[in-house]
Amino acid sequence: MNVTTIEKSAPSSSPDYMINVTASNVIFKDMKIVQNYVSTLSIETVISINNINGIGYYFDNLEVSICEFGFGIKAAEYQITNCNFTYAPLASASNSNRYILLMNSNGINIIDNNTFSTSGGNNRSSFILITNVIVNSGFFTNKLFISNNTQDIASPNTMSTFFNMEEYAGNDFQLMFVNNTTSLEANVPILFYNPNFNIFRYIMFKNNTVANTVGKGLSAIDSSFLGSTNIYISGNTLLNPNFTPPFESATNPETNIIGYRSSTIPVNPSLPIVDCYWLPLS
Repeated sequence: MNVTTIEKSAPSSSPDYMINVTASNVIFKDMKIVQNYVSTLSIETVISINNINGIGYYFDNLEVSICEFGFGIKAAEYQITNCNFTYAPLASASNSNRYILLMNSNGINIIDNNTFSTSGGNNRSSFILITNVIVNSGFFTNKLFISNNTQDIASPNTMSTFFNMEEYAGNDFQLMFVNNTTSLEANVPILFYNPNFNIFRYIMFKNNTVANTVGKGLSAIDSSFLGSTNIYISGNTLLNPNFTPPFESATNPETNIIGYRSSTIPVNPSLPIVDCYWLPLS
């Protein structure tokens, strides 16, 4: 197989995009893309998708090496499959880095069968980050399916988060985590920071395996919360099955899947556990 290699060895002006896409229906396949320099600017992204109504973006079989951001996606529909994400050899030591930044999701979107290394220092790397949503007029609805993604066990450092959601604009959002694996954790794998659960139809956790090193659960609610949503849980494995105070179960009935910080959140979220009314095709 012939693999196209693109490497950038120095930053330009901020925002610094190696590839900036504004048209719909673009495929990236069988490529190696390296952002190989010390991070010095506010935004340095390997591939930027900048079309909030854009559809038909496919990222498949890519090797992506970053110094700050991998993919920055402001689009309606996209798929990211079979990619390997690493931290670039010349990137800064102890620099926070995020492989996939999502600012919008309006279709049936899939992030499946990818691997990622956690480098750049302990508690520095995140796989998926949802932020900068409101400033970009983003909106989360329909389905986001996050499945079969794996933290590389050969990673030199611990992970910050597998998934971190910081902003909540949307409606009828169906969020699914299926068969993902993390092992080198410095924080909770799936973090909902100041969540507004009213934007969700449901959140699914199925057949995921995590260490739960810090005892916050497979997922955790931090700082505050609003509203509620249905939770579906099946077949998850936590190597440490216990919560570490001040984290406690945030579901009703109690489970070890979602915790909340009881020292700053005075009311238990009591998210309801329900039978699954949507089944993946597997």
